[in-house]
Amino acid sequence: MRTCLNHPERKHHAKGLCSTCYRRLLRKPTKTLAKTKVSSKVQQLKVKEASKAKSKNSKYLSRYGITSEDVAQMRKKQRGRCAICNKVTKTLHVDHHHDTDTVRDLLCGTCNRGIGNLRECTTTLLNAVRYLLYWSTRYEGKSECLTKKS
Repeated sequence: MRTCLNHPERKHHAKGLCSTCYRRLLRKPTKTLAKTKVSSKVQQLKVKEASKAKSKNSKYLSRYGITSEDVAQMRKKQRGRCAICNKVTKTLHVDHHHDTDTVRDLLCGTCNRGIGNLRECTTTLLNAVRYLLYWSTRYEGKSECLTKKS
């Protein structure tokens, strides 16, 4: 067991205090302790949220040259929907052209990865569409996206 820094002759107890000091601490009004704990937790949450917002903004600025406010406006303009599949989702990713670094729209993760996996090549994408159309006509079961309403 560690010893308390204030009382090296006594063993360490809760809160890093010896038992005598800990009992003294408990005699204080509990409202004061609770209020202090709550206010410090609220302060910690505020600092954490501000740090998150700052890092998110700097990420957008360094990667895409836009601010988080620009992203919020894009999200509002798209009504929280993916620009390709039109699905409403919490998380939308900034889509950009890798050669020109031009920001295009916000996409869901699936559509964003799909474009990336097809290497942003329109010929490959059109070939994939032809392939899916060819095979969807061969079977009675239709494709999920053709039967679902967005």
